[in-house]
Amino acid sequence: METPKFTRVIETFTCEHCGASIEGNGYTNHCKMCLWSKHVDINPGDRAATCGGLMKPTAVENESGEYIITHTCEKCGHSKRNKVAANDNFDAVVAIAVALVQEVSTGSVTRAPLGAGQQTTGMFVHASLRPQTSIQ
Repeated sequence: METPKFTRVIETFTCEHCGASIEGNGYTNHCKMCLWSKHVDINPGDRAATCGGLMKPTAVENESGEYIITHTCEKCGHSKRNKVAANDNFDAVVAIAVALVQEVSTGSVTRAPLGAGQQTTGMFVHASLRPQTSIQ
């Protein structure tokens, strides 16, 4: 039997990165305060991933007016994109973007490769996560 692509699971959790208590709504997949996540899903809500590593917010992009965070697992390197929620700490979103812009200006970050047909504006990823040629 095929695993569903999305399973709504309403959970309250304590962020393992910053310690904030987060009340989930069934769509919550990261801490609204620090934006860190945990690698627990293969498909959203299935809790089928065995890794359990913390997922650092490593990139932010604006796609058609919506902000998207890329989380990268510190344990296994898996990356996943997630929408910024209305109740997320937007100062933390801005801090990610500012840090990435500063790293781009020093040449320590490269532009992430785009998938077939993917269009985005301004996504940058740490060079250590996706080594590519430097932005000229």
